[in-house]
This record gives sequence, C-alpha cells and structure tokens, in this order.
Amino acid sequence: HTAYRRQRQMCIRDRLEKLRKQSYNLANVESREHSDQGSYVRSVFAACLPHLAHCANKFSEMSLLLKRHVQSTSYGQNRGIEKDDDDIHDSVFNIPIEEISKRFELLATSILTDSEPNVRIALLENISPLCAFFGKENTNNIVLSHLLTYLNDRSLNSSKIRLAFVESILSISIFVGVFSLEEYMLPLLIQTLYDPDESVVVEVLRVFTELTKLGLIEKNRLWDIIRSTAKLLLHPNQWIRQSTLCLIIAVSENITLADIYCMLYPLIRPFFQYEVADFSWETLFACTHKPINRSVFNLAKKWSLTKEDTLFWEIVPHSSNQMKSNPYGNNN
Repeated sequence: HTAYRRQRQMCIRDRLEKLRKQSYNLANVESREHSDQGSYVRSVFAACLPHLAHCANKFSEMSLLLKRHVQSTSYGQNRGIEKDDDDIHDSVFNIPIEEISKRFELLATSILTDSEPNVRIALLENISPLCAFFGKENTNNIVLSHLLTYLNDRSLNSSKIRLAFVESILSISIFVGVFSLEEYMLPLLIQTLYDPDESVVVEVLRVFTELTKLGLIEKNRLWDIIRSTAKLLLHPNQWIRQSTLCLIIAVSENITLADIYCMLYPLIRPFFQYEVADFSWETLFACTHKPINRSVFNLAKKWSLTKEDTLFWEIVPHSSNQMKSNPYGNNN
C-alpha cells in the first residue's frame, strides 16, 4: 500500500512539473517571436499559435481538475505529499487563466499587425482554435477589429489577405455572434463585391451562400444582399455569375413562397429573359441574360473611375407635376 501511494505521488509530481513549465515555455516563445525577424519563422509560428492556444487552455483545465483531485484524495488531505511537491502544485494552480490569455492576446496582436502578408495569412488559415480560446468578447475586440481593416487594404499583394479573411469568415462568425456579423461584417462584405480581384468577389458570394444556408442572416438583410448581387448576373466572369445563381437559389430555399414572389422575384426579374416559375439551377441558368462583353465591361469600368463631372450615376429628382427625367438629365 505504501509503494502504491508513493508511485501515485511521483506520477502527480511529474504532471505538476509539466504544468509548471507551461508558463515558462509561453514566455520563452513570446520572446523568440519578437526577436526573430525571419518571415518564414514568423509564418510557421502564426500557423502554430491557434494550436498552442488550444493546448494552453487544455492544460489549464487539467490543472484545475488535478487540483481538485489532489485536495479530495486521502493522502492529499493527510499531507502525504512532500513539502517540495506541495510548493510545485501551489505555483501551478495559482497561475490564472487571465494571465495566459493576456500573453496570447499580445502574440495574436503582433501577428495580426505583422508587415508581412504571408504571416497574417498563415494565422487566418486556421484561426478557429484561437477564437475558441479567446471567446466571444475577446474575438470581437482583438481578432475582428484587426481583420476588418484587411478589407480596406489596397496595397500590393493585399488581395491575398482579403481573400484569406473572406475564407475565414464562416469559422469566425460562429464566435463573434449575430450582431457583429450583421452590423460590422456584412456591410464590409457587400462593399467587397466591387473588389478589383474577381477571386475575392467569388469567395464573398460563396460566403453569403453558406451563411444563408446556416440561417445566420436575417430576412431583411437578405434583400439588401440580393439587391447588391443580382446585377452580377451580367458579369463577364462565369464563376461570378454561377456563384450569384447559387446565392439566389439558397435564399429561395430559406424563405416562404410569399417572400419569393413578393420580395425576391421583383429584385432579380430584370436580369432574366423570361418569367421564372421554378427556382432551380437549370431553370435560372437557362433564363439569365447574356453577360456583358469583357472588353465593354473593362471600358465601362475604366470610364467610371476616371469620369467625374457627369449625370450618368445621378438620379434627377422630380415631382408628380413635373416631367420625369432619365439618368442623363433629359426629359422623357
């Protein structure tokens, strides 16, 4: 019986020693991350940071469970553990989770603001464990506040960062909550529909489709999204047109029949050649208007970016007693 108690005591001591090294290892990693200037090393560290956060949270929970186990056992209550072992588990159990979380906040912030795009992309490719570690509040305050700035970045190679962020939105939206998704992320995503990189536009449409299928977008927001995306049915890019059709089909499958013909159908009808009664892929794809020619599209886009003094984009106000004017300023 004495040998058995001694063996369990040694096992607990080994576990406590490993838990005590956790705080030291995290501080050591933090100092190395700041001292090493190699972008490749920082990229590898950024890819590993979510896993480190998951392991740190796991070890923290294990330490609490182990503390309760030690205090509840008979040999723990009878001071069967030696004095140095008692000092070890006191030093481990007294490490608050807030201190560990604070260190990971500093590490995550340094990566999210790194000057090298590949470092930030490495973190975005697997950011879910880090969001799970931070929780809803810290994910909004630390992660989301930095990520939203990526969509407004128009520097060289920034399209890769915007694409990586859009790809990570589905996993991030689970942790930030519906309010942050609708008030902060969706408006910026709608603006990103006009991104010069068409691969980013395709990914934004895919994200809208998946969020609609998951039911994370309210009905009133869906009309704004459809109103902004329906015109892309005329885009010369085949993938953008098909992604827009997938979004329309996903919306039609998640609303009532009354909403389809009273709200959705009037928004998309101008972009179809014929009346649509079946919202299936085969029907919608066959009824869409032919896309704009690529050369015409590029010329129109170039003209819209250079032409300033024009009434083409303005709607001339008119009263009921006045003749209506078209967008060119001429009376009908």
